[in-house]
This record gives sequence, structure tokens and C-alpha cells, in this order.
Amino acid sequence: MEIRLEDVGYTIDGQEIIRNLSFSLKSGQKAVIAWPSGTGKTTLLKLIFGFTIPTTGKIFIDNQLLNHSNVKHFRKQMSYANQVADLPKGTVQNSMDEILSFPANAHIKDYKSTINNLLSEVRLSSEIFGKNTEELSGGERQRLTFILCQVLNRPIWLLDEITSGLDTDNKSNIVRMVAEASQTVLISSHDTIWRENNAFTFINL
Repeated sequence: MEIRLEDVGYTIDGQEIIRNLSFSLKSGQKAVIAWPSGTGKTTLLKLIFGFTIPTTGKIFIDNQLLNHSNVKHFRKQMSYANQVADLPKGTVQNSMDEILSFPANAHIKDYKSTINNLLSEVRLSSEIFGKNTEELSGGERQRLTFILCQVLNRPIWLLDEITSGLDTDNKSNIVRMVAEASQTVLISSHDTIWRENNAFTFINL
């Protein structure tokens, strides 16, 4: 799926967060927003996901203008991994089961074996299923959220600081996995490690 922004701006409480931003991502293309803190990286992802609407300009998903009438449809085409890596309370197993039991995810079958395979890819042990989500480290939460993105297998991934809680080796591993994915991906990150892989372009202010 393609993403296109035309002169998008966003202002809140009189403060201009994003100004006249235009770019496009073709299907399967991957880009990183590496702007300084407080300049609207997370806001941009939320705008594309439809949590809020731009003050000015337009956002298109597959050449269709994103608006109130189609935002629910397009959200089902996106996986949004937020900066906090939110997971429901309870054990990791119950948390995964809860998320994947949502009506929008009812078509996903045999996900447990897929998750088991992905755990080793992101360097986590299956013992993590028994841990309470409130006891997880930031890096564990981020990797589990990334696993969910892969299991959901939606055509667009919006990843907010997905590697911030990881050590260098695990960062490199996640960067490689994102680069090899078929999805259209937009990443918000301060990590310079994304620049080491030529699969990613960078969106400037």
C-alpha cells in the first residue's frame, strides 16, 4: 500500500508541530523519520493512523484521501507500534490471545506457532509467555510488539522508536527484519543504526 502526504500541517494550542510536509512512500518502501525530539515524529505517525486529522493538507492511502468515513477501514490495513509498546495487563500469553481475538484479527489462524518461531528470531525465550506484561523490560515489550506486527501481517507498519530499548546487536537484528519485510514501513527513531542499511530512506523536516 502507498502513503502520500500533500502539504500536511498540524497545529495544537497555537503551536505549529508540523508544517507543509509532503512525501510519498510506494508499496513496500521503507522510510525513517529521524527528526530531533519535540518536532512531531510521533504526531506524524498518529496523523497517518487517523488518531487525529491534519490542520492543513491531505493524507492519501493508496490514492484515497484519508477521512472520517474511511479511517476505520484503513486502520485495519496498518499496524501501529507506539513508543510505550502497550500490552494488555496479565501474562504475555493472555495478552497475545486478547489482542489476536479482536474481531479485526479473527482471520488469523494458528498464530501460536508463528509467535513461537518469531520469538527465536527476535532473541526471546518461550518462557516469556508466563511473565506478566507489567514485569517486562522496555526492550522485551518492543520486541513483542514487533512480533504482533508480523503476525497481523498488515500492509503498512508505523513503528515509533521500536529499537530504543535494545542493545546494539538486537537493534541490528530488528533493523534487518524490518528491511526484509514486504510491508510499507514508516519508522520514527533517533537510532542512527537505521542509516547503516540502504533499504531505508530518510524524511527530512
